[in-house]
Amino acid sequence: MEKNKSVVKQYNNAKLWQIGFFSLNNCATNIAMFLMMQYSYFTQNVLGLAAAIATGTRIFDAVTDPLVGFLVDRTNGRFGKFRPYMLVGNIIIWCSLIVIFNTPARWSVNQKYAFTTVFYVIYILGYT
Repeated sequence: MEKNKSVVKQYNNAKLWQIGFFSLNNCATNIAMFLMMQYSYFTQNVLGLAAAIATGTRIFDAVTDPLVGFLVDRTNGRFGKFRPYMLVGNIIIWCSLIVIFNTPARWSVNQKYAFTTVFYVIYILGYT
């Protein structure tokens, strides 16, 4: 009579450094989201703008999420499915944050609206 041998399944194929860097990606995007919580304070109290722009960009975000998901689902590259999007997304996020929070206060209200809106839309693309 032969005993049943238990089969050991390995579910985690990722290396420890890969798991660590994946966690750092999430940390970086959460820090960026924390900074964007300051966006309304910055635009209203520092630049003197109203907060109406954020509503329209949230609608834009609702449209871009499925589109980016569609692209990610069809990506099978050398660096994997998610890594290229995570890297490019973080670069876009941090560049747009730097630009937004360096908006010149001496500009007219219309210039500040246009400038911060464009870069907020770019930020949303990176975050998506």
